[in-house]
Amino acid sequence: MLRASANAARACVLVGSLATLVLVRTPIPVPLLVVVVGGSLGALYLVERRNRAFRLWVVYVLGFTLFAHLRTLADETGLPVQVGYVIDAEQAVFGAVPTVWLQEHLFQPGAVNALDVLAVATHLSYFLVPHALAIALWKIGHPRFQRYVADVLATAYAGLAVSFLVPTAPPWLAGQWHDLPFVHRIVHDVIAGFDPELYRQGYEIAGTNPVAAMPSLHMAITAVVVVTAWRLGRVAGASATVYAAAMAFALVYTGEHYALDVLAGTATALIAVAGVGLVVRVAAATRAPSREGCGQPTPSADPPLEACPPLSRRSGTKPRRASAPV
Repeated sequence: MLRASANAARACVLVGSLATLVLVRTPIPVPLLVVVVGGSLGALYLVERRNRAFRLWVVYVLGFTLFAHLRTLADETGLPVQVGYVIDAEQAVFGAVPTVWLQEHLFQPGAVNALDVLAVATHLSYFLVPHALAIALWKIGHPRFQRYVADVLATAYAGLAVSFLVPTAPPWLAGQWHDLPFVHRIVHDVIAGFDPELYRQGYEIAGTNPVAAMPSLHMAITAVVVVTAWRLGRVAGASATVYAAAMAFALVYTGEHYALDVLAGTATALIAVAGVGLVVRVAAATRAPSREGCGQPTPSADPPLEACPPLSRRSGTKPRRASAPV
């Protein structure tokens, strides 16, 4: 009974941690944000203090919280919002803007079909899936958790930097500004069709920055999920790849991102992951003890024993016994 209560408490705290990572995206006052995040981490410490990776989870939560707060400021840099460059590029590459083409052929204004609901559900899953994977890797003590944290945060901040430098209006906003034919914001149409207040609350959770289209952070973080899944195994990797393809379609079809935003998000993730890998390899090479000079006579004193890594059995070299004193 006691164990069941403890497990239930852990489950509640983990769900609370997931909810906190969603809540930090809302425009709540900073003092309240500090209380919420601190309370969540404190409660988690009480039930998971024996988990050696707890400090890494703290890094993940604090890093993502700061990212979510900074993202709301991307449209306050004073830089002009860009629209034309990505539209011109898509017309040159694809012959048309994919969002406009997809909505002309698949979307029926005034009627919500299964494709619309599936696309919106896939779009919204971005706010849960990356964090759910992080909790799963952390809770089971998987060695990939540390790399996942580094990959996610590096990708998020790299994408954030680009959106700060090149604030870009998404297709639905470009349609309102008459740079494109009218583009339906399908996420709004579907959710507001059920409950307008639910859409308003969801929009607050998603963030209040409408001009961070380039690159698509939805796609960038999803690409990190795919890379991590392939590291876990073929089945996980294949499943994540299908999920990423659905995410890419949903982002373009719903009018939230251009196809080039999606490609740029994927590229951002791959570059960030490669950069993290380079840092990891350099750090490992720096920490690795060198065998140069170990066991070899030198004009000066021999290197201290603790400076040399132990010899493996395969090396074929056995340490010589010290000769007994005469």
